[in-house]
Amino acid sequence: MQNSPDSTEGRSLEITRLLDAPRDLVWEVWTNPEHIQHWWGPEGFRNTIYKMEVRPGGVWEFMMHGPDGTDYRNLHMYVELVKPERIVLQHVNGPKFTLTATFTEEGRKTRLHLQSLFESEEQLAHVIKAVKADVGLKQNVDRLEAYVVGQSEIRNRKSAIVETRYVLAVQNLAASVEHYQEKLGFTTDWAYDGWHQLRRGSFVVMLGECSDDRSAFETRNHSYFAYVQVEGVDELYKELVGRGAEIHYPLGSKPWGMREFGIITVDGHRIMFGQQL
Repeated sequence: MQNSPDSTEGRSLEITRLLDAPRDLVWEVWTNPEHIQHWWGPEGFRNTIYKMEVRPGGVWEFMMHGPDGTDYRNLHMYVELVKPERIVLQHVNGPKFTLTATFTEEGRKTRLHLQSLFESEEQLAHVIKAVKADVGLKQNVDRLEAYVVGQSEIRNRKSAIVETRYVLAVQNLAASVEHYQEKLGFTTDWAYDGWHQLRRGSFVVMLGECSDDRSAFETRNHSYFAYVQVEGVDELYKELVGRGAEIHYPLGSKPWGMREFGIITVDGHRIMFGQQL
């Protein structure tokens, strides 16, 4: 027996998730380009949003940048918006499908239901086989959940990560402190009983003297400990070269969307600095 033309059976990809965030915030991260660029797409993808007209008949145009450097143009049309309950989008460049996002309030949480409705069973089977659309949908919701929970923490000022400090063992504390200050432009926060904390902007390191510990030079590639995203990476590169920092990874633009370089400290620890292209 054939399905009726209006039947969704066999051509619908769906997922439901209870998000630990209020519905108005979930709506906001779906409709604000400053938010959605950070979580849309499967793991490893970035987004450049060209246009986002959040109204019926409006256009959402953006480019997804895959982790392998491949770009994917996307064009959606807003079909329906019922704030803060439902968003209906039509994906108008191939493959064509209708995306419906429904937000149901459950106390201080939000139950999200997503449905991607394709034109045929064959089309859905093709995108699952060709690009693993089912896996991508789950990863997309995973990223949304992590992002919106983080935004909820910031809004409520409950628990939130405010600073990361890198704790490193060094064999000669005085020499290491001098290196960070003179070669890398760090300043001292405090020093006490074999420990020294330094920072440059929001990048903070805690150095602890362990003269009998294994040197980072012995671990070679395993000595990477930080990737620091910056603005003005070319200027920073010139500054550190001028200070005499040892460059182990020359400045260059990479297919994964970063312009980056790496240095190696007097202790053998390796730090990468990069700027998003």
